[in-house]
Amino acid sequence: MITIPDSQQYTYNVGWSQTHQAFQGVCAEFPELYCLAASAEAALAAIQQEAATTLQARIRANEILPLPLPRPAALPLRSAPPARTWRNRLIVALLLMLSFVLGLTASFWLDTNPKHQPEPDTSPTQYSD
Repeated sequence: MITIPDSQQYTYNVGWSQTHQAFQGVCAEFPELYCLAASAEAALAAIQQEAATTLQARIRANEILPLPLPRPAALPLRSAPPARTWRNRLIVALLLMLSFVLGLTASFWLDTNPKHQPEPDTSPTQYSD
């Protein structure tokens, strides 16, 4: 069974043409077609009409018809977070508390241990005049 594409299934694009100082409408499936107009809406309507006319002319002439470009599939929605988020948060909180306690312990130990106190400078100070 042969399926004849509808011109509304084709991919259209409208942009500003600096060369022509007008909006230019193009069709991806018919790269040879373009239409110029004063507004973007008019350019889109013109290129859609031109593509439909070209499609009908190719059908009458029994020419090969371009297939519409495939549309990108919709991205799946993000699923809900896992039910164990409270457990993950608890683990993070406990790790933070543990690192805080260990940090305090290390700083207390470093501050009170005489082995880690800086030694006083006992070298004679020499002044030069």
